Amino acid sequence: MKRSEEFLSKIYNESTRKSYENLFLKMRTLEDILNKDIDELSTRKEFLLLLEYCCKGNTYNSIYVKWSLLKRYYEYIGNNNIKVISNKDLNKIIRDNKEKDDNRYILKEKLIKMVNKLENNTDKAILLLARNGIGIEYEAQDLINLRVKDIDFKHNMIYDKKIDDYTMYITKLAMNEKEYVTIGNYDKIIIYNMNSEYLFKTRPTKSTLDGMLPLKPSGFRGRMQKIKAELEDDNIILSNLIMSYIVDKVIEYQNEIGKELTQNELKYFLNINFGFTKNAYDVRKMTRQIIKSGV
Repeated sequence: MKRSEEFLSKIYNESTRKSYENLFLKMRTLEDILNKDIDELSTRKEFLLLLEYCCKGNTYNSIYVKWSLLKRYYEYIGNNNIKVISNKDLNKIIRDNKEKDDNRYILKEKLIKMVNKLENNTDKAILLLARNGIGIEYEAQDLINLRVKDIDFKHNMIYDKKIDDYTMYITKLAMNEKEYVTIGNYDKIIIYNMNSEYLFKTRPTKSTLDGMLPLKPSGFRGRMQKIKAELEDDNIILSNLIMSYIVDKVIEYQNEIGKELTQNELKYFLNINFGFTKNAYDVRKMTRQIIKSGV
């Protein structure tokens, strides 16, 4: 992505800029998978993979937003090959995601059972912390940059958020975890540099300053892909975990005031509590589904 920084320098709206930064993180991960500069995609097959990779697991509104952002970027760099993607292709992604829509909410109790299948406490902690709302503002970056000093074990607090007891227990185990058993290759073990200040440590190499630097976003997202594959559940992604946390908070507030929030009231609630109003429609839809199901 040779021109992404140049493009970002011309985006002055903070919300749009953050959206592009998160989108570019996914695109860079795909770059590693394809071993090809994302700016140079040319075939329909490649663009379909890009569309699926960037939009899979997202909500109806989010898919259209991401598609609009992608088109704008490729128009800027002069790559018109993206026009090979039709509305029919986009609608297929939407239909595929709609089929999984009812399963996007992840119950905490269900997640606790699922993470027990994982070998590494750091992998468990990633999912549990996301389900506790760590990662709302910048998603992966909030987790990647989480330092041990940011964790208040005495009061169960991280980034001014109250964390449940079990998640704090796993987080403490993750903090003291000295080795990492590679998912899919259990004979390969990474020995961490325990002097690192980060909760999620990197492999000690020259490029990581012997394990003192945080995970790269591409490496983090690659790990998330492996975790999802290990659990055999396509719904275990950061956006679903975070959305589930937000829905819980909306339900708590509605129970407190004794009524359902209108769409405008929900947008105000999201803005005041989380600093954004995007996906308000999807939050409201999921909230209604969960209340109706009695979960």
